[in-house]
Formats: sequence, structure tokens, C-alpha cells
Amino acid sequence: MKNKTVLTLLEILLMILVFALAAALCIRTFVYSNDLSKDDHIKAKAMNYAVNTAELLKYSKGDIDYALKELNIDTVFEIGIPFNKNMEPIHKDMYDDDESLAPAYLLYIDPSDEDDPYLGSAKIYFHDKDGNTIVSVTASWQEDAK
Repeated sequence: MKNKTVLTLLEILLMILVFALAAALCIRTFVYSNDLSKDDHIKAKAMNYAVNTAELLKYSKGDIDYALKELNIDTVFEIGIPFNKNMEPIHKDMYDDDESLAPAYLLYIDPSDEDDPYLGSAKIYFHDKDGNTIVSVTASWQEDAK
């Protein structure tokens, strides 16, 4: 009788071990899925800003100041336009409140110097704080004849 009790306890312990391993695997999978979802959300927001910027540049025939005004962006650094970790533009008044605020993402608008006087273009892209490109979009528009 004593041997049957030990075997039953071992069987229960083995079931608990298998259940714990399966639960750990599921939790790890859900965490990974959540991380992917956050990354995709950031990429989608970055793409939205980049495409909107491209469309505004095409509409204004390359007027960067107009595009930024329409996007409600008022802070522009030499290195780019700062965005926080939630992919929202960082405004000047935010810097007045917290000088240690470091941008998590930067939007760049790089006007191209084309040889064609009738074609204007600009490259719009987002970088993360490590310098990795998240999104890149090129906008082209027809210039007025001079």
C-alpha cells in the first residue's frame, strides 16, 4: 500500500510540473505578443505622421513650415523633430516644464535637390533613440514653371 501512495504523489508532482511549464510557456508567449503589438502600434503611428507630412508637403509644394504648422508641431531641433515614447510630438512648453525630457523618436524631413526644376521631393523618416529607421516615405510634387 505504501508504494501506491508514493506513486500517486509522484504522479501529482509530475502533473504540477507539466502544468507549470505549460503556464510559463503561455505567459512568455503573451508577453512576446504584447511587445510585438506595442512595436506595431508605434510603427503605425510613425507611418501615419510620415504619410501625413508627405501629403502636406505635396499639397504645399515643399513648404516644410506649412506642413509642420498643420501637424501642430512647434519644436524643431537641428537633429530632427522630437516625439515622445507614445509617438506624440513634444511641444516647447513641455521642455519648459521638464528640461530632462529626451525624445524617444525623431522625425526628419530631408528636402532633395533634384536636377529637374519641375520636380520637388523630400524624404520623410522616423528614427528611434538608437538611430534605427522605423519608417521612411518619399514625397514628390510638381513645381510651378518659372
